Amino acid sequence: MDPPFRALQAQSGALVDSLDLHPGETIADVGTGVGHLLPFVLKHIGSKGTVFAEDIYPEFIDKTNERIAAEGWHNVHTVLGTERDPRLPKNTLDGAILLDTYHHLDYPGAMTQGLWRALKPGGRLFVIDYYRYRPNPAAPPEAVLNHIRLDRDDVVKEVEAEGFHLTRQFDHMPFMYVLVFKKIRKPSASIH
Repeated sequence: MDPPFRALQAQSGALVDSLDLHPGETIADVGTGVGHLLPFVLKHIGSKGTVFAEDIYPEFIDKTNERIAAEGWHNVHTVLGTERDPRLPKNTLDGAILLDTYHHLDYPGAMTQGLWRALKPGGRLFVIDYYRYRPNPAAPPEAVLNHIRLDRDDVVKEVEAEGFHLTRQFDHMPFMYVLVFKKIRKPSASIH
């Protein structure tokens, strides 16, 4: 393993440790990509828990399925969502994690409503994303401004408008924030 990969692994492990996941929970990794977070989530939820690895790109779902088979994970299921609907089973999730994903959503209201439907009452939504106005070692400031649609406070407003309440926020790294929301009420009827 090269040093940058080891550092990324350590940061991801610490991030998932901070989310307070529990054995037996059902968690969605929304925008899973190739399933980087899966081993860290599985460490917390154990063999009695379930993970739904959701993405809108078939090639990522294929890669994640290959990884699931190679690792022998019996409790990880892939879900091919759409830009407007994560297509996750209703009222089944204890939590949904969006790491480096929210700023990619073309229809954040519709996706957030889909996650609201998939979460159990009191379920948690974890949004981990980049600050728009803080220095990011991976990109120059103008690239961040062009790529990141909203800063943290505006993400909070947008998500709370869809039936969630912010219960906790903290920084994961100087350029990334973590928002923890709780499902509280029926989302608005608007589709953004």
